[in-house]
Amino acid sequence: MVIDDSYTGSNGVSFLLFQAVAFAATAFESPESLAIDGFRNRREARKTRFERAKMLYIFGCEEDRVTILQTILLLTYWDDTSADGTHDAWHFVREAKAILRSIQLKPTDSEIELFQQRPGLWRRIYWSLYMRDRLVAIAMRRPVQLGENEFEVDMLKPSDLYIGPLSTKCCLGSDGGHPAIRDPSVRSLLSQITILLVHCCRCIGRVLSCRYTSSRIQNGLNSSSLESLVPRSPPPTGAEVLLRDSELEEWHRSLPEALCWSSSSPLHHISKHGHVILLFRAMLNGLYGLTSIALHRPHISRPVSWHSKMAELSKRRVHDSATTIARIYDFCILKDSAPLFSDSQVAILESSIVTHLGDLQSSRSSTQQSAIDHFQTCARALQHLSNTYPSADVTLTFVDAAVRNTETGSLRATTSIEMDSCNDKPDKMHGKFIETTSGDETLDRGSEPTISQQLDSLQLSQTSELLCSHFMMTSFEKDLLQDLLSSGEESYATMDDSDSSAWQDSQSPLEIPSTQVSTLPASLSLGSPPAHNVEETEDPLSWDFEVDELVSQPLLVGGGFESQFKDKNQPFDDSSFFQMMSQYCME
Repeated sequence: MVIDDSYTGSNGVSFLLFQAVAFAATAFESPESLAIDGFRNRREARKTRFERAKMLYIFGCEEDRVTILQTILLLTYWDDTSADGTHDAWHFVREAKAILRSIQLKPTDSEIELFQQRPGLWRRIYWSLYMRDRLVAIAMRRPVQLGENEFEVDMLKPSDLYIGPLSTKCCLGSDGGHPAIRDPSVRSLLSQITILLVHCCRCIGRVLSCRYTSSRIQNGLNSSSLESLVPRSPPPTGAEVLLRDSELEEWHRSLPEALCWSSSSPLHHISKHGHVILLFRAMLNGLYGLTSIALHRPHISRPVSWHSKMAELSKRRVHDSATTIARIYDFCILKDSAPLFSDSQVAILESSIVTHLGDLQSSRSSTQQSAIDHFQTCARALQHLSNTYPSADVTLTFVDAAVRNTETGSLRATTSIEMDSCNDKPDKMHGKFIETTSGDETLDRGSEPTISQQLDSLQLSQTSELLCSHFMMTSFEKDLLQDLLSSGEESYATMDDSDSSAWQDSQSPLEIPSTQVSTLPASLSLGSPPAHNVEETEDPLSWDFEVDELVSQPLLVGGGFESQFKDKNQPFDDSSFFQMMSQYCME
């Protein structure tokens, strides 16, 4: 409205911010509009407009720090690192964080007034930086730059996002070409998508910290080194991975029907504005698949001595996520929606295509044929995205090199990829670690760990959350959790009064030796869960195992529950136990 006749204000819009908005929007500009502006293609237009915004920022044409912060957040959508690797998306996230900190430490009078009058704007900016940090980190395999403990801003609410009707005088969509822009229901759905994306990014941050650690590697583009994510060594425990998996699955199940993907009916629950809803379905379900693969693939690529069912869960999650991603984009290409994908779709497709590349080496013909079809679908989608995003070209170059180095003859014959020329060579790509494993490969599981080994690295709140969250799992996951928790055979000696002082003096209850932990009555059991917690179509979880087999003893005694167990000979009812555990988890 600022740039048409419907604007009645006096402030106008920053020239710097306007150029940044134009750059970000170019990724979705029509070929006809690009031709009118004199550009040959979308990549040329994006590069030109990015350079304009970057130069205005470098030469300091804007003094307002909030406006500069908004501009830098938009510049994080630049994905080309072929020049010098110093002005990529990760770099701009770091710049945005520095500007945010400067505003927080010493806000000006005008900034304080802005925060007081428009708190929703500040929350939007704050959480936009949070989301860009997580999405850039998982896409580029780089460390997150904003820790969870650095956030003191309230969660976004629908009222923070403008969902009201547009002015009838506004020219945006007035020609009837974009009816979704003026539909209040779509604007309301967009606000819901934003909040869902925040929660997804929280899951992404936890998965990256669980599975990966930062390491400095040589930058192939110049002589410098940069931080990249590599799988943790030693790897996380099965219980920790299961906790992260249950959080991600709970988020995925929370998606409204309008945003859920169904392979049998891709357009279900869509009555109008189908192309808009379809794009956001692809984005949210694609990010779910990307995060799930990032969590479980290291286990398949680097087999460890985990529980056998945990290995099966990881293989199933990776395969299902990769297959769903391929099907989503196959349908989107059919509907001609691929040119409207955002930059995060490149990383999503990359995670899927690498999984199918591993399955191409399978000895089963059915698995190999399915992998070939999905591989080609992802390659076609990346080719569409390469018209907009240079990172898609880089991924195609890397995958092409992997295919050429594969010894399987049928693989070479059926997966040839035609690509435009690309300056980046696969051996110089930074931030990429691609490991392929055939879906038929047998994992070396070794000896299965005990419950103490599984839960040893978890914090008390994580352990409580793990115990309480298993009610929301599928029957397969419930069986897996039961096996994980019932595998321990430890015997705990009774702690006498002389040893009780050790618990008071300890800084961390997890550091107390198990020999100092009191024994719980063997008669304590979990009993039967409420009927609504177990679906009739599923095999219910066996609920008759002992409490001391389920719960790590330091959690109970060191976690503030010792008063509940003073009388070792008097058991308490099952509901009291779970009420107490749930209350501790909430606290």
